[in-house]
Amino acid sequence: MTPLGTTKHLAARMGRWSASHWKTATFGWLAFVIASFAIGNAIGTKTIDPNASGSGESGHVMKTLAAEFKQPASESVLIRSTTMTTDAPAFRRAIMDTISTLQRQGVVRDIQSPLAQGNGGQISADRHAALVQFKLKGTDLAQSDKDVLGVLTAVGNVQQANPSLTIGEFGDASVDEQLNKQVGKDFGRAGTFSIPE
Repeated sequence: MTPLGTTKHLAARMGRWSASHWKTATFGWLAFVIASFAIGNAIGTKTIDPNASGSGESGHVMKTLAAEFKQPASESVLIRSTTMTTDAPAFRRAIMDTISTLQRQGVVRDIQSPLAQGNGGQISADRHAALVQFKLKGTDLAQSDKDVLGVLTAVGNVQQANPSLTIGEFGDASVDEQLNKQVGKDFGRAGTFSIPE
């Protein structure tokens, strides 16, 4: 008998057994899913550094750069208005408020103001939006994901204090933190739907 025939024969036998012992097969499968979910929760998840992923020569170069030349996470705060330009006093106050708030965060460094000389590229062509750019102090991705939480809260407070403008943060760490949070929710939801009530 050929290997393919053996595989078909084995599959047929498994199918017949499952059909005649459907309760055992069903509860065995559910027990396997529950055990896998419990083991996965106990082990936890590992954050993969996107800079260290990839294959071939380019992947090797990216892994070497990520291991030997670690870079801090870059973040930006976008300040935008549909009515005001960056020349308006209220807009400039919001920029300065954002900068002073970031300066009080112990995990932030290298803050780049759009109002500083030479940083005109951080202001949109129509002057209705500006970017305040900065970096987080650490180079460890997992730590940056934790450090950025306090910064996001502080920027949210700046938004509340300036309701006439739209102020929001985005960047390497904040996007990664949100992705990790969403993946955690999705796994939790999958586990809920996999466990019978």
